[in-house]
Amino acid sequence: MIYQLIISREAELDIQDGFEWYEQRSSGLGSEFVRVVDSSLALIIYFQYHLQKIFWDYGSNNTG
Repeated sequence: MIYQLIISREAELDIQDGFEWYEQRSSGLGSEFVRVVDSSLALIIYFQYHLQKIFWDYGSNNTG
């Protein structure tokens, strides 16, 4: 089975905010941030069969 990586709109906005934050610190740093995010997502896709699915209910009192 091939999985599809879906980036939520909220995550897209977080990445955009990160880009803008880093770009304000130093010109070009925002682009480097996006490059690293893209590389990380590419690794997730490439190794999709090697990663364990973990579901966590952050609203519960589960400790593990």
